[in-house]
Amino acid sequence: MTDEEMRKTMQFIIEHQAQFAVDIDLLREAQERFTANLEKLSESQAELRESQARLSESLAELKERQLGMLILQAKSENRLDRMEEVVRDLVRVTTQLMQAVERTDASVAALFESQARTDERLNSFIRTVERYITGGGNGKPPG
Repeated sequence: MTDEEMRKTMQFIIEHQAQFAVDIDLLREAQERFTANLEKLSESQAELRESQARLSESLAELKERQLGMLILQAKSENRLDRMEEVVRDLVRVTTQLMQAVERTDASVAALFESQARTDERLNSFIRTVERYITGGGNGKPPG
């Protein structure tokens, strides 16, 4: 091999060696970025697990609250049912009371009429007795 060929070969090897060095540096940088990204991904995954755990806890708490609300709703519905029953009883009693008041009003009206007739008859009787006692104005019994 001649000097020129040797120099060209060495130049070729040096150029390729330099290119290999650049390529290795680029690969090293890429690997560093990849490692950094992998670390970020691992951190994100850990945060995601924590978030998922908190979400699971929140969901369990919500389910517990929902169960409590369902229990309260059932109790409220029972109270409402009892209140409706009480209202129905009050309506029934009020209706009976109104009917009794109407009967009492009718009885009082009948008593007023009877008392008026009794007053008329009593007044008539009193007039008759007075005429008898006074003797038609002369003090002697009629007759």
